Amino acid sequence: LFIYDWEFEAADSEFRRAIQLDAQYATAHQWYGFLLASRGAVEQSLVEGLTAVELDGGSVSARRSLGFSYVYARRYDQARFHLDRAIAMNPNAEESYRVLGLALSLEGEHEEAERILRETVAMPDAGSYSHATLGYALARAGKADEAREILRRLEEQRTVSYVSPVAFATSARWIGPTRLSRTAAAGSCISRSIRSWTRCADIRASTSS
Repeated sequence: LFIYDWEFEAADSEFRRAIQLDAQYATAHQWYGFLLASRGAVEQSLVEGLTAVELDGGSVSARRSLGFSYVYARRYDQARFHLDRAIAMNPNAEESYRVLGLALSLEGEHEEAERILRETVAMPDAGSYSHATLGYALARAGKADEAREILRRLEEQRTVSYVSPVAFATSARWIGPTRLSRTAAAGSCISRSIRSWTRCADIRASTSS
């Protein structure tokens, strides 16, 4: 409901139902927090994320999700603390580096963000989200041509394998639409992805210098 169908009200109801059935189920708190963050309810998201970590302190995923919620809240010191903890717990988890790179980019630490994200995309089997996040960070740093090249490669990849519309939305948010986003179906997906998944980017766009 949340990830694939974007039925946020229904997803909210199901997460609350899961927590009602088992308040000690850390994963339910973790993902409910992620849903709340993506909808802009960042303070509630942090409560759920902290609860998840308290219930399962050994979960890399829960720790990373809490870091992501702090990114949405624009509390970057706390975000970096939890993301660094997640990386220490599992140095091979690509997604933790990706979120850390995003946090650094939004904070304006462009060189460090680029370094982290270039190392991330060099990891074995690095996914399209990491490549898209690198493109996003490059665009924010004023390197639009490099960002467009990453988006072009993602479009090529899409012809042979699945690439999530969220990946295109992440890059296109700062470098503008491409031929992909001019198709009706893909354009719709990208539009919805931008609204629901890059809300923190929209916030920073209006407040960063």
